[in-house]
Amino acid sequence: MTRSYMITQQLQSSMSLSTQERSRAAKLGHTRRQLAAARRSLASSKGWLKRKH
Repeated sequence: MTRSYMITQQLQSSMSLSTQERSRAAKLGHTRRQLAAARRSLASSKGWLKRKH
């Protein structure tokens, strides 16, 4: 299982999570999405440079 899936399962299956745990899970999800966007941007830039030369 992926980490994000496990976090989602924890949030759905257990309502006993503290506010701090929910906040941490949300921050992890946000960070993972930002990292994925940065990777796509880098790949796009690399592709553009290859096509240009």
